[in-house]
Amino acid sequence: MIKRYKKRYFSLLELIVVIAIIMLVAGITVSQVGRLPSFASLENNAFQVKALFIAAGLRATSTGTAQTITYSTTSHTFTLDEMTVDDEAMPNKIIEFSLTNGAQATFYAINDSTIPAAETGNPGDATFTCFPDGLISGPDIELKLRKHRLKMHISPLTGAIRIIQPDSDGEYKL
Repeated sequence: MIKRYKKRYFSLLELIVVIAIIMLVAGITVSQVGRLPSFASLENNAFQVKALFIAAGLRATSTGTAQTITYSTTSHTFTLDEMTVDDEAMPNKIIEFSLTNGAQATFYAINDSTIPAAETGNPGDATFTCFPDGLISGPDIELKLRKHRLKMHISPLTGAIRIIQPDSDGEYKL
């Protein structure tokens, strides 16, 4: 006697459940992948701004004169102003860096890093000064891109620039 196996097909309900699970997993994956490039772009902006401050500090140390970095709120650009020293070893050059991918900068008062500079009567463009002894004066900088934030703290004692990420509560710990 020959046994015949009855063919079993998937029901419509089983197919719909499997497709729903696949779509759910794909949705979670795509949303997580989309977050990484914006945070990486924000970190890249922060490191580029930090490099500009280091270049200004080196220029100030080598020339013996203070160097000024300005931030334009209209063009979202940090600019290391042209040197006034005539030295063939160091060409007169303006160095600029524009924040990319829609990143925005907010500046915080020098004495209180929790109050935006605009609220202390200092709205508009920000100015930073790099002195020949390595110190940097200017407000703290908070960079924002979509839901991500980073703060650049300028130490008043050493001139060192630290890039700080907010903790789980959204607060910055220095």
